[in-house]
Amino acid sequence: MVQVTIELGEDEVAALARTFDNGDPAEVATSFAGLAVREYLDWINGRARYRTLTEEHLARVERIYEAMLPKAEAPSFNRLYNSFNMPHGQAAYVARALGDKTLRHWRGQALRDLLADLERVRGQAMQRQEAGDGDKGLNVRTTRMASIELNRLCDAEFKIDRNFIGPTAKGGVGDQRLVELPADSVMVMIDRVGQEVANA
Repeated sequence: MVQVTIELGEDEVAALARTFDNGDPAEVATSFAGLAVREYLDWINGRARYRTLTEEHLARVERIYEAMLPKAEAPSFNRLYNSFNMPHGQAAYVARALGDKTLRHWRGQALRDLLADLERVRGQAMQRQEAGDGDKGLNVRTTRMASIELNRLCDAEFKIDRNFIGPTAKGGVGDQRLVELPADSVMVMIDRVGQEVANA
């Protein structure tokens, strides 16, 4: 075991701390330096050879998420664009590609996020059902990964009940997705997602 010491300027350490949510500057700098050294060692030793710059970015960002960010945090456009200063299109692509690749890893968090987002409109859904308007749509704002889970569960429900109406995509930006879901479907999904969260 060899211990290596490097010196970083105050501005560099402060920038690193800001990037990683103002964590302890010394710990952030130490973890980041370790990642950088290992990346170069993998390259020098031939363990990492990338066919494209995009492939290299994907591997680098994945390592950063695994080593330095909360385990429950999925790759997001906002983090890559605003904290890591990636170009807009590249940030969107990398977040989507890593999210698709590692969806299982963050599935539990996506389900918890989805349940919380559905619970926010529970009151409106119940009012519409009581008024006989259970087929009227409600807007549900959620995350991109939670919307993937919503679509999966709605597809499963449709196979059981052909009268079930799933979500209609209303657009999105960054990691946000807006869908419209009938009040009746919201109540069904609250139960379904609750079961999934309990079993995750």
